[in-house]
Amino acid sequence: MYRVTLNGLGELADDVLSRHAPGIDLPKIRVSGRMTRTFGSYTPTTRQVTLSSRLLALGKPREQKDILLHELAHAITHQRHPKARAHGREFQAICRELGVAPLRYVSLPVREWAARARWAATCDACGQLSLRQRPVRAIRCDCGHTTRPRRLSYVA
Repeated sequence: MYRVTLNGLGELADDVLSRHAPGIDLPKIRVSGRMTRTFGSYTPTTRQVTLSSRLLALGKPREQKDILLHELAHAITHQRHPKARAHGREFQAICRELGVAPLRYVSLPVREWAARARWAATCDACGQLSLRQRPVRAIRCDCGHTTRPRRLSYVA
């Protein structure tokens, strides 16, 4: 099981690409706090996967994995078939190969997320995202490290 950290998702992506697309380099993975209507995107020109901070903070591990696999399917499709449509037949075949539903969009329980909206901070030691119901000065992470977050983000 991959931990819900940027490193954990990077390990998952590396594992998936080494098994399903060995010749493809790992795309950059970044987290965006500005993505409010989408959970993930892939930009072919920069070879970058962007994931929503809301997804990482409030989504379940399976939902996070599905979104990451969907975006990796875009990366693999772009490498194998540069002129293929974004959600065309080639993309759908690669989704099935990765074990993710070949859909254009994913329906996640965002209304439930709104009820659980919290303040988020990232651990300096391991990169794990920690959520709190209110802003705090220090956070004790699962890894045992106590961090004083320089910046707390409100996750809606």
